[in-house]
Amino acid sequence: MKDFFNLGILSSMPEELGSILTLLNNVQKKDLGDLVIYKGKWTLNNTKDFEINVILAWSGWGKVSASRATTRIICEGENSNFPIDLLIFTGVAGSASALVDQNDLVIADSVIQHDMDAEPLFRKFVIPAFSKDIIFPKKEIISWALNSFIKNQHSKDLSHIRSIQKGLIATGDNFITDKEIIKNIKNYFPKLIAVEMEGAAFAQVALQEKINWLLIRVISDNANNDADLDFKEFLEKYQNNSVNTIKCIINSIPNYPLLSTNNLKDS
Repeated sequence: MKDFFNLGILSSMPEELGSILTLLNNVQKKDLGDLVIYKGKWTLNNTKDFEINVILAWSGWGKVSASRATTRIICEGENSNFPIDLLIFTGVAGSASALVDQNDLVIADSVIQHDMDAEPLFRKFVIPAFSKDIIFPKKEIISWALNSFIKNQHSKDLSHIRSIQKGLIATGDNFITDKEIIKNIKNYFPKLIAVEMEGAAFAQVALQEKINWLLIRVISDNANNDADLDFKEFLEKYQNNSVNTIKCIINSIPNYPLLSTNNLKDS
C-alpha cells in the first residue's frame, strides 16, 4: 500500500521550470496538438510510503494558452485515474509595487484579470462566471506555501531568491512596459504587487473545476520601458535556478494542509 498525491504543474515557458524533467521517474510524454504533456513520479527523500504523481506542461504565453493547458492537465489526470489534488502555476512576473523587486518570490493570495471588461452588463474587472473581480485560493494553501518557502529561505536551493512575499497579482494579455498601465490598474486595486499573463486565467479554470490552486511568481522586471531587456536577461539566468523554486514546494507536500483520505489514493 502506498499513498499518492496528484500534482499538476504549469508554466508558460520551459525556462520557468528548468531541469524538472530530470527529477521525475518513469517520464511519459503525450502530444496534444502543439501542447506536450509530461507525466512522471517524484520520489521524496527518505519517504518510501508516499509518492507524488506529477503531470506538467509549458502552456505558452497568455490567458487562452494557460486555460487550455490547465484544462488538458486536469483531463489527463482524470483519464489516468489520477485526479489532480493541487494545481500550481509558476514562473516570472513584472513588479507592480515598490515593495517587490527583481528576484523576489511572490505567492498570489488573490488574482484579477486586469483586461476583463464586460461593461455595462458587469462592473469593470468582474468575471461573469463568478460575478466578482477578485478570486482567492484557499488560505490554508497560501499559509502552507509561504511557510514552506520561509523555512527554506536560507537554503542553497533558494539562494537566488531575495525575499518572499504574498499579495495580489494581475493577469492580462499584455506584456506591460508602461508604468501608466500599472498606475491605472492600481487606481482600482492599490494593493497590486505583480503583473503577468497567465495566472488568473489558470486560477479561473481551477476554481470552476473545483480544484485547489496555487500561483507562484518570481519578479523578473519592473514592468517599465526596460522590461523587455530585463526580462530576457533575467530569464537566461533564472532558468538555472527555476527548478529549485518548485522543488521546495513539492518537497513540502507531506505537510500540505488538505491531505486526507479523500485525496490519498491506494494502489
